[in-house]
Amino acid sequence: MKRPIVWSILGLVAAVVAALALARPQPTSLTGDPWDYNLSIKDLPEDWKANSARIQTAYELALLSADTGGENANAPLPPPTGLLGTHYTDFNKDTGDIFYISSQVILYDTPQAAHSALTAEAPGAEWEKFTPGEVIGEETTLWHLIVIPQAPNQASYRLDFRYLNGIGSIGATGTTDGMNDDKVVLEYAAKILDKMQKSARPEALKTLNDASRPDLRTLMLNQNQLAELDPKLGERWVFDDRQPPAWTPNSSFTDPDGLAGFGRIMGYQALMIKLLNPEEVEPTLTAGFFQQVTAYEEADKAQQILDHMAGLGGGLWETPGIGDSARAWSDVFNSEGDQSQIIAVTEIDFRVGTYIGSVRVQTVPLLAVQIKDANRINQQLAQKLAEALADKLKTAGK
Repeated sequence: MKRPIVWSILGLVAAVVAALALARPQPTSLTGDPWDYNLSIKDLPEDWKANSARIQTAYELALLSADTGGENANAPLPPPTGLLGTHYTDFNKDTGDIFYISSQVILYDTPQAAHSALTAEAPGAEWEKFTPGEVIGEETTLWHLIVIPQAPNQASYRLDFRYLNGIGSIGATGTTDGMNDDKVVLEYAAKILDKMQKSARPEALKTLNDASRPDLRTLMLNQNQLAELDPKLGERWVFDDRQPPAWTPNSSFTDPDGLAGFGRIMGYQALMIKLLNPEEVEPTLTAGFFQQVTAYEEADKAQQILDHMAGLGGGLWETPGIGDSARAWSDVFNSEGDQSQIIAVTEIDFRVGTYIGSVRVQTVPLLAVQIKDANRINQQLAQKLAEALADKLKTAGK
């Protein structure tokens, strides 16, 4: 007689759990960076190797199309409306029925813009459209590369899908025996979708929101601002593909509890490089730029952290005041590698209220006779960038 009562209770609990799941706010957009959602080498079996990676922002794509548009029939098209940025990566292995995988994540400002881009996509006449074995995300398209006489035993599939305002694209190539359907591209597309669903809104944003702080990424110097601030090919600054921009939570350091005790909330950092042709390289060019912003709960605690920052470890440099307080270093180093090279490096760390900002810039490789002038110009740019970043921090949250 008791069993029906037990089952009724279990059914009630299940109904409550289901109701809570339905009531939980669902994400309406992906607010991370595209590389947060893309495949990494950790998502593939051990015998795979990372081949390449590329970050491209809407700024870069627009600049690329403007540079060649109108004069070249094959000029790059302007970026699709609403595109924010993309991250592409690919992998390969030496043997096996599947030997190449490419993966791209593209973020748009709205789901509508992503939908328009997905429906307009057409990879070319050499691809034929198939019906996917299952739908990934909210809409999915599948393409199969038409077999060519030069590679009769090779098969390639490409799957594009949309989830909210993001598009994931997986390509896979292998033998016709190993890839006779879309199973492989479905498998890896599902991995990207899982990242999107679990981390649509990065935990860092929740932490900042709970502390009533704005998104730190909006406080960083962007590519448009760098183009205006840097008079020497400043429009060439791009993110370093080898070290994508990243959040720096306390957990990423060796003493997270100690940092939390100082009221550290969250940080964000980015490393940028200047893409140069060999004939454009000159000693007064700055070619490396690092910036970071970190939020603290209290200004005096942030100041204590600033007072203990080591900078370059030497070459203390007296500069005019930046923000509420600043420390700076400028030095010359011999870089390590196959061939020793001399570079001039300048770092400025400063506090604005409850924020600490940092900029570090470095020159192209120098000859000994070029050091003095190159170092002076590098310092001038560092100060200009630090002042601009400090100005942005002054209006944080306003």
